[in-house]
Amino acid sequence: MHRGLLRALLFVGLCAPVALAAQGRSGQQQQPARDTSAQKNAPTPTGSIAGHVAAADNGKPVKRAGVVVTASELPGRGAAMTDENGGFEINELPAGRYRAASSP
Repeated sequence: MHRGLLRALLFVGLCAPVALAAQGRSGQQQQPARDTSAQKNAPTPTGSIAGHVAAADNGKPVKRAGVVVTASELPGRGAAMTDENGGFEINELPAGRYRAASSP
């Protein structure tokens, strides 16, 4: 009787680790959580638009002209005044396609 009990315990002792290992593999694999903090805190890329405003009739620079850039798919707009040479620069604009207009 002791031999039968000993064999049963030995069988259970050998099978239990195999069963536990198989149970761990049979479930869905769990992947460690990804660290996305760098993605969330990454600054949004921006760009600039710069140029010169010149008079259509004579090509001379237009001083203190208002320049506005807009993008239909993006909120807001950018604006600047031209300098003494007709130059302007609008910074920190999100990526996109813009339309520029000037007024004297």
